[in-house]
Amino acid sequence: MEDVNLNQRTRKNSLSRYIISMSKNKMKTIIVIGGGPAGMMAAYQASFNHNVILLESNAHCGRKLLLTGNGRCNVTNRREIENFLQHCSRSCRFLYSAFSQFDNYDLIKFFEDNNCPLIEEEDERMYPKTQKAQTVLDIFISLLKNRNVVIKYQTKAIDLIVDEKKIIGVKTDEQIINCDGLILATGGKSYPQTGSTGAGYQMLKKLGHSITDLYACEVPLVCQDAIIQTKELQGLSLQNVETSLIIDNKIRKSSRLNLLITHFGFSGPAALILSEAVSQHEVSKVTKTDCNLAVTHYKLDLDKSQSIAACLKQIQPKRWRDYLAAQIDFSLNLKLHQLSKEQKAVFNSLIFDHRFKLQGTLPIEKAFVTGGGLNTGELNPKTMKSKLIENLAVCGELLDCHGELGGYNLTIAMVTGYVAGKNF
Repeated sequence: MEDVNLNQRTRKNSLSRYIISMSKNKMKTIIVIGGGPAGMMAAYQASFNHNVILLESNAHCGRKLLLTGNGRCNVTNRREIENFLQHCSRSCRFLYSAFSQFDNYDLIKFFEDNNCPLIEEEDERMYPKTQKAQTVLDIFISLLKNRNVVIKYQTKAIDLIVDEKKIIGVKTDEQIINCDGLILATGGKSYPQTGSTGAGYQMLKKLGHSITDLYACEVPLVCQDAIIQTKELQGLSLQNVETSLIIDNKIRKSSRLNLLITHFGFSGPAALILSEAVSQHEVSKVTKTDCNLAVTHYKLDLDKSQSIAACLKQIQPKRWRDYLAAQIDFSLNLKLHQLSKEQKAVFNSLIFDHRFKLQGTLPIEKAFVTGGGLNTGELNPKTMKSKLIENLAVCGELLDCHGELGGYNLTIAMVTGYVAGKNF
């Protein structure tokens, strides 16, 4: 009788432990708002431990992703962490903990393991072998489908339901969806036609979070110089030049990538890289100071015995060369050693320090990346979780973390998305 009771107690205790264990391991419902690269990565990682619902306001995920790298998708790059962060905003020091869990090399392996091999191009930039952003999106959608992530398309999150500093649900334009946790990945304020309307900032403010000043990054530059206004140079792409941003007669940043002259100013990789410094100047300046774009033909092979005309022949394209020649009011047949001091100054300024006055950038709605965002001091860098709301994580462009052109921003989005999803 005693043995029977002991066996019964043993079975009862085992059953109790099983019930407690099941209770502890009960899967929770996590909502991810935003179907960009950060949101999709977060949803995928969270799905290994929880039921996940992904809310996307568009008819399909990844609208902005499909535009990256001119549709080729510069997924990431091979820069080491220190070098990587040198090409990012100072606030990105916050990312050290995230990169210790999942970095750009892990990201490369992630895609290779999921049948999306990457190839390396100039400046260690990594692209899908297919050269199509659609391939990257298809991989994510397939992974989410395999993990049974519920994607609710054309579903706009209107408000968050909060109880005692915990998010218990999301109010959409159609219903209220209850949840045990939330990952906010709505994107920034740039390129709103892709769904990035800046709504996430308002949600965070309502929860008590602070948002730093927002400004345009990777955005074309505006110039009202007469030659730009006449559209005489519109459509010209300048290669083999160094483009520098000059503020208060000091070089703030330079690039040797292509510069495209447009009907309103400048675009192309060089302009996009310099645009952040222009935006910050516009945001922070107290008094109006000059902001100039300087073009330097650094690859010219000059010889004092050459004529000016011979020197100019090295410059392409012809329309740009003709424009430069028209600025010279003395004979192009003069050899360099024959130039007077004043003539040398004119020639050197024209060829090695050709300046355009900038008025600023196009508005943030025309930018590809948003600078500024959620104050990262209000997040746990190891988990991307809020220090104010215990079951909220934030990732992607909403954060005050961004990088230059070259795969930096996509990397930041997917790394922070990984950490946010993995640590829920």
